[in-house]
Amino acid sequence: MTPFAVAEKQSVGATIGGLVLLLGVVALVIFGARMALRKPRSGRALPSPDEQVLAAAAKSLDQACGLFKRRLADASAAVSSAKRKYATAVSAAEKRAANARALPCLGRAGRIKVYADRVVTPEGVHPMDEQVRAVVDAAGVIAVTRRHTLTRFALLGPFSLFTPKATTHDNRELYFLVEHPQWASLVKLHPNAGMAARKVCATLNLAARQASANRAGRAQRISAFDRQLGAARANRVEIEQAEGRVARAIGGFSEIEELRSTVDARISLCAADSSAVKRATKASRKAETLRPVT
Repeated sequence: MTPFAVAEKQSVGATIGGLVLLLGVVALVIFGARMALRKPRSGRALPSPDEQVLAAAAKSLDQACGLFKRRLADASAAVSSAKRKYATAVSAAEKRAANARALPCLGRAGRIKVYADRVVTPEGVHPMDEQVRAVVDAAGVIAVTRRHTLTRFALLGPFSLFTPKATTHDNRELYFLVEHPQWASLVKLHPNAGMAARKVCATLNLAARQASANRAGRAQRISAFDRQLGAARANRVEIEQAEGRVARAIGGFSEIEELRSTVDARISLCAADSSAVKRATKASRKAETLRPVT
C-alpha cells in the first residue's frame, strides 16, 4: 500500500470517529433536555413519614365507610323485605277471616234472598233455623194449603196479595211463600220463573234443615281463621331480626369515629397544602355525612 493510500485511510477513520463522537454528544444533549422537561412534572417531593401514615389512615377510613354503607343498606333492605312479607301474610289472614264471616247468597226468588244464616224478605231479615219452610206454587194451591199461614200473618185479605176466599185465583199466578212460626213472607213471581224458583225453594229448605250444623261449622271456621289472623299479626320475628341487623350496622359507626379521630389528629402533623391532607380531609368529611341521626 502506498503512503498516499495509508494517509487517505487514516483520514477517513478520523472522520468517522469524529462523527460518532458528535452523535454521542448530540444524544447526551437531547437526553438532558428531555430530563429537564420532565423534572417539573415529577419533581414533587416524596411524602414525609407523617403524610404516609396519614394516607394509610385515610384509606382505612374510606374502606370502613364503604363497608358501613353496604352493611346498613343490606340491613335496611332486609327490614323492608320483612315488612312486605308481614303485610302480605296479615292481609291474606284478614281476607280469610273476612271470607269466613261473609256468606254468599244461595239463591234469589223475586225479592226473597236466601243465605245459609238468614232469609231476606221484603219485610226484613230473618235468622235461618230448622223451622223455616218455603213453598212455590200457584195462587189457588197456596190459598188452600197455606190458608192458616196467610190468615195469621195478614197475607190474605183486601190489602194483601191474595183476595178473599170466594175469589177465584188464576192458577197461572206463581207465588213464593216462606213461613216460620213467628213470621211469613209471600212474593209474587213471573209465571215463567217456576223452575228457577223451585230450585231456590229446595236450597232454602235444605239450608233450614242444616242450620244448626252450618252455624256450628261456621263458628269453628271463624274461630280458626281468627286465631290464624292473631298469629300472623303477632309474628314479627323476621322484622325484629332485620331491625336488629340495622341496629348492629349503625353501631358499627363507632369504628368510623375512631378512624376519623385518628385522621383528624394526623392532619395537624402534615403540611396543609399536601395532597395527603387534601385526601384525608375529604375522607373525614365523607365519614361525617354517614353519622346516624339520633
